[in-house]
Amino acid sequence: MLSMNGYLIFIIAVLAGSYLLDTVLSILNLRSLSADLPAEFHDMYDAAGTENPSGISRNNALGMVESTVLLIATMVFILIGGFDYIDRIAARPGGRNCFRAAV
Repeated sequence: MLSMNGYLIFIIAVLAGSYLLDTVLSILNLRSLSADLPAEFHDMYDAAGTENPSGISRNNALGMVESTVLLIATMVFILIGGFDYIDRIAARPGGRNCFRAAV
């Protein structure tokens, strides 16, 4: 059984809160996209030369998928004890100091 201490709960809450905030902001950003150029910018930019909002939405959607996969992978790694395993490998006697410093 997994025992959760206060630090683990705090880290999971921060990761989940950051993910939720990022997702909400990305969704709000996608909703505000418009193909129409504001009237103030008609003389400064060519309508054909401006970036298409569908390209931005595809990049934003891909970023949301990427952040979801990264959150899941990080949570699984934390909960199965991956950081403890790496720490134990680094702390083995006879290990190289540069590896210990890198970890």
